Amino acid sequence: MILNEEKMSFLNNFSSEDLEEIFSVSKVTLTRERDSNVDYSNLDYVAELKTPTDYKCVRCWKFTSKVEHHVCERCDKVLQINS
Repeated sequence: MILNEEKMSFLNNFSSEDLEEIFSVSKVTLTRERDSNVDYSNLDYVAELKTPTDYKCVRCWKFTSKVEHHVCERCDKVLQINS
């Protein structure tokens, strides 16, 4: 997503975890990197979607599990606390 400075500053008020919940995605990364092949002059914003490299957690369904058919680290911690 390409943002102007005001919008970037606004999003920087949130943690990555909060933004993941807001956007209902597995991962959010805010960066100032630019692709030299893109003309940004006429764009308000651009969203870049990437295929997840991790597996879907069997508990929360986010693509954050390092092992197929298992829970992610976050869910593992929650389950340990509640046991």
